[in-house]
Amino acid sequence: LERAMDDMSFLQEVINEFAKGLPEKIKGFEMAIGNQDSKSLSMAAYSLRGSASNVGAKGISLAVHELEKNSDLGDFKPVPKNFKKVKNEIQRFKDHINTINWGDI
Repeated sequence: LERAMDDMSFLQEVINEFAKGLPEKIKGFEMAIGNQDSKSLSMAAYSLRGSASNVGAKGISLAVHELEKNSDLGDFKPVPKNFKKVKNEIQRFKDHINTINWGDI
């Protein structure tokens, strides 16, 4: 809320837009992983890490950072496990934002 300059409707819009874009982000990861395209994986990870950080989704940001490190090293062996962590954090984020009662904030 502080980052949104105490503008509740703006905060809600930013979080909703972030959440709406997550399925497309996941598809990008899946394509990069399937093609073992380290450059695309790195760019996707960097993008999601930044946007996750902007909305305070630290769990997503930390999980994606691992994928980013894997791609930067060209090491695809840990990628499936780390991608699963990313998807779990995304689900945790979605579950959390669905419990927010915006009127109480």
